[in-house]
Amino acid sequence: MARGSLRSASAALSILAFALTQIVSVQAQDTSGTAVATRDVNRGAWSASTAYKTDDVVTARGSTWRAKVANKGKVPGSTNPNNAAYWDVVAQGFNPLGAWSINATYQPNDIVTYQNQSWRAKLTNHGSQPAANANWELFSAKGATGPAGPIGPTGPTGATGAAGATGAAGATGATGPTGQTGPAGDPGAPGATGATGPTGPQGPGAKYFQYASDTNFIDSATFNFNGINHSLTCEGISDQTSFTYLAGPDTNRPVLSITGFTQLQHDDTGTVIFTPVQNTTSYELDLFAAAELQRVYSTLLLVDSNGGKQQIIFRISLNAEHRCMMEIAVTPLQ
Repeated sequence: MARGSLRSASAALSILAFALTQIVSVQAQDTSGTAVATRDVNRGAWSASTAYKTDDVVTARGSTWRAKVANKGKVPGSTNPNNAAYWDVVAQGFNPLGAWSINATYQPNDIVTYQNQSWRAKLTNHGSQPAANANWELFSAKGATGPAGPIGPTGPTGATGAAGATGAAGATGATGPTGQTGPAGDPGAPGATGATGPTGPQGPGAKYFQYASDTNFIDSATFNFNGINHSLTCEGISDQTSFTYLAGPDTNRPVLSITGFTQLQHDDTGTVIFTPVQNTTSYELDLFAAAELQRVYSTLLLVDSNGGKQQIIFRISLNAEHRCMMEIAVTPLQ
């Protein structure tokens, strides 16, 4: 704080001390009309938890206040809420609070420092940054930087300490002679050839299924091959032929990955529809044919939870006479 602001704060404290010792006496009369001398009651520092009576005197934030009416919890000098109806100032002072804080609530005549200057609160405020505005006024401006002082003389150079003695180097030991290389040993005789192990059991062969139907039929086939369930259903009725193929794992191999592709062609000259099969856990193909020929060619790779792989190749034809012809080959890959 600048020297002028220190003198102002000292003067305010002196006025406050004088006011506390010079409380004015007042005259009152008793019920008989006789004058009785009364004196304001000095209650010391103001407290929010104390109930004050009329003419009680307190100190708060560097100033002295007199209660105008009985009150409790009414901050002397507050402007928000406005407590002018509860307190009169007896001696005005200032309340230095150090550096301004955005979290503090300030009352009139609180003094803070901000950006190397002192500011006085004009009104009760919270979170209002000190500046020339409705809540603050400049109390003491930052003084000018004083001139640089003269450079002091260079001190004398200290004495150099004595160098320590160098220790003696140890002697290098002599290198020992290299020994002669010994003669190579004779090669050992080849070991006997081990017996041939037994031939393992033959792996499962491919599974092949072929079917051709007559008109107006319902037929199906289901088989399990190396832990994979395969289900096929053909149905020929009066106006269409349908085919369903479903592949999925059995309960002993709960994880299954199916990838591949399916090609569908309507009539012999129709456009071929290519459909990829993306890493699913079950696969179902549903076909319906009314008055046209449909052919489906598909190649799938099935992988079970034990790492077993099967390749499935099937060809299916549905014709306008409601006949279903199908060929399915399931081949184990490992």
